[in-house]
Amino acid sequence: MTTIAKTQAGTEFEENGRKTQTLILILTLLAFLVRLWGISQHSYWFDEAREVLRSLTTWPDVLFVTDGADPPVYRLLLFPIAQITTHEFWLRLPSALFSGASVYLVFYWLKKLNLPRLGLVTALLMAVSSVQIYYAQEVSQYSFTVFLALLLLITYEQAGRSGAVRDWVALTLVTVIALYSYYGLAWLLPILDLHLLWRVWQKRDKQQWISIIVAHVIIGLSIVILYFSMLSLHMNRFSTNKDLEPLFVNPGWRASLRQFDDFFLDGFVQFFVAPFSSIPWRWVPQVFVLLTFAGSFYLCRKSKVSCLLVVYFWGTVAILFLVRFIGIYPLGGRYGLAVLPLFFVLLAAPVEGLRRWPILAYGLGLALILLQVFFWPRLAGSVNPWLTLPLESLRPAVEYLNEQAAPDDLVFVYYGAGPAYKVYQQDSPLETVYGSWFRDRPLAERLAEIQQAVDQRPRFWLAMSHIYQTEDEELLGGLAAGEPGYVVIDSYLAENAAVFLLERSP
Repeated sequence: MTTIAKTQAGTEFEENGRKTQTLILILTLLAFLVRLWGISQHSYWFDEAREVLRSLTTWPDVLFVTDGADPPVYRLLLFPIAQITTHEFWLRLPSALFSGASVYLVFYWLKKLNLPRLGLVTALLMAVSSVQIYYAQEVSQYSFTVFLALLLLITYEQAGRSGAVRDWVALTLVTVIALYSYYGLAWLLPILDLHLLWRVWQKRDKQQWISIIVAHVIIGLSIVILYFSMLSLHMNRFSTNKDLEPLFVNPGWRASLRQFDDFFLDGFVQFFVAPFSSIPWRWVPQVFVLLTFAGSFYLCRKSKVSCLLVVYFWGTVAILFLVRFIGIYPLGGRYGLAVLPLFFVLLAAPVEGLRRWPILAYGLGLALILLQVFFWPRLAGSVNPWLTLPLESLRPAVEYLNEQAAPDDLVFVYYGAGPAYKVYQQDSPLETVYGSWFRDRPLAERLAEIQQAVDQRPRFWLAMSHIYQTEDEELLGGLAAGEPGYVVIDSYLAENAAVFLLERSP
């Protein structure tokens, strides 16, 4: 009887496992399809266009582009695509692929930790995550960052558990790729490394010590090379252009510590749950803070393994706060995406913890899903009035310009439209002048630069995008009142983008 019972239990486990595997594959496919919905509807916005231009750099110069804020691995992934096409769909597709793959990967990771139910709920939340979907439709390294964060969690766990040579090779390779992809991933490593050292020390195995030393020597050498090739320049840029004055200087370390809850609320919770939104009710993100606390409490009571996930999350958040505290790296937002998978684990934990009360569990899970759906990028403006995404539509404006412009027309490209205009007009025969970055310069200086570039021509085109507040109205008014004056005689207005044909006043 005992043998029969064990056989039946084993068969049931295998059947449930197959059903779960099928479910997660369907969920991953649906997540990928959602990320493709409207992926090429909008033009490249400012940051995207700059990334496209970096990817268009010739080989091997693409390895050493330093005008961006990150090292080159993601550019290398885009490089072969950009040599063939610069269409939005194809250059955004890698982001969608990595974002969709992360849904499966988070389940795989938690299943390896013997937490399959938690993995399924977390995968579901990540599948509908608004911030994941937003970055899945952007030419940027941020979906790749979440994917690499999960690979780091998996490889460090596997190396600590089995310690086979292939596991140490995988750990070293993934860590080097992560460091050469996005600096923000570095802040996940200290807590993972401490736990790994503890596990190796517990094994008392000489071979394991050799493996961890060799892995860290290789990783250390890669960091040294990265520092001298790019990181030193970028650290200086962060400290000068990102307004990262150390928090212990102003407003002081005591005040900074007291503000930690606000940093966490705005920098992590609200951005991860409702990115680029202006929710009028402060209690909404506060509820999610309470859910992360509840999830932390539940996981620490559940098992030692699940409690480690809590330590990983809060330990990494503390490290991110520390590096911002001393003024060397920004805090939260896209700079904190390394902890996004762990954040969703904590959100999923209360849903699993309520499984004894199915109505409450399903109710909480449904509420979390609906809130994420409400902040999907495709619902901005039409359904969700609090969602203001940095979307721009310069491409149709440029197409209109090309149809209407005379061969001898001059185009002045205002600074915000510069990167996208260069992408869309790579082979344009029109004479083009690109404005300097002068958002912070007085209006008179900006007008003077345009007047100097135009040089009293009878007419010219003004291309604008990435428009800040009412600077388009200020410029057009200033040009009309200038000497000589220029008035708008034709225009094409799109979402946060426009082209104007201006003619000199009599």
